[in-house]
Amino acid sequence: MIADQLALIHADLCSIDDFARAGTASSGPAPGGGEVDEQDRWDNEGGGFTEETLIDPDVTRSAEQQYAVGEYRYTNLQHAIAEAKRARQAAEAAGE
Repeated sequence: MIADQLALIHADLCSIDDFARAGTASSGPAPGGGEVDEQDRWDNEGGGFTEETLIDPDVTRSAEQQYAVGEYRYTNLQHAIAEAKRARQAAEAAGE
């Protein structure tokens, strides 16, 4: 049942959270002679994210959809659709 699957997912997430709170275990000596923990291995494999503090404080990162119609870019889908319709009508009018 769905409830059973949700309970299993919840249990998995709780165990991951408990592991994160306990800290990560060391995975052995590093090539330089020190210890490498799991977080370092994850970051070195491309799994880490850039900290927001590394970005200039006056720069805000965002991810938004962009729609291209000809040379123009829109973030609003309705505006892009309207421009596409206008472009088609203009092309049809020029062709007549």
